[in-house]
Amino acid sequence: MQHRKKVELPFYYSREEKLFHLVAEMNDEPGDLASLLAALKSKVTLIGHTGYSVGGGRAVFSAFGRIVSPSDTPESIQKLVAKLDGVLECEVTPGNKGLLVDSFHHGLQTYDGEPGLLLPTRVLVSTFERMERRFGSGAKIILYEQGRDYAKSRWSLLKAAVPDANTRMDEVAAIVGAVGWAVVGISYGQGGKTMKLVNKECFECTGRTRGNGCDFLRGMAVGLAEAVFGREMTGVETRCLLSGGEACEFVVSARDGLPLVSIARN
Repeated sequence: MQHRKKVELPFYYSREEKLFHLVAEMNDEPGDLASLLAALKSKVTLIGHTGYSVGGGRAVFSAFGRIVSPSDTPESIQKLVAKLDGVLECEVTPGNKGLLVDSFHHGLQTYDGEPGLLLPTRVLVSTFERMERRFGSGAKIILYEQGRDYAKSRWSLLKAAVPDANTRMDEVAAIVGAVGWAVVGISYGQGGKTMKLVNKECFECTGRTRGNGCDFLRGMAVGLAEAVFGREMTGVETRCLLSGGEACEFVVSARDGLPLVSIARN
């Protein structure tokens, strides 16, 4: 199946529709969510929804939707949901002049519980570009070092959790893709002395028309390799989308020149 971007709905606008935001706290039991969805099926069309456990045998269901029945209102939807077995509390908030805002959640929580923000890729990339125009090679060094330090501190925890280095690299690649940084393919060369990371969805190239490399992601490639293999690494970008390549390609090797740990896949 083709990879797709995950859609978040902090707000939604549609002037002509009866919109609502439903938040329900529920027992975290099999069948409770299915019962809620079945009760709503003939009355609303869900625009987007999410559900997650909050511990203590409880879960939260949050949904944006539009009311399809002329006789229904946000108040009637709330009464319907509140009567369902398994629903502990619920609140239905109507849209305001076509605008629906998620006022229950504030910001994002990343995969490790750290607070995050919704920031358009173009804003981050344009910040990188302005730094490079103003500070030249100094900005490129800063971006590389920041990417390296971030990745090294982030992925060092996996070294203790997963003993095999190749497996750790696969886990890192999966997590990096899940959070939107890159979709990475990994291979080894030169008898295991080099590791190639190929990224076909480079955010650092998004919206740019010129440039000479992805310094932040090059730093991330080196940092994650240092975290996984526990050795000092160096890395170069050998291909880039900005210069006509089909992907951004980073080749990482150990500074001591020795093969990387566990090269059974080569």
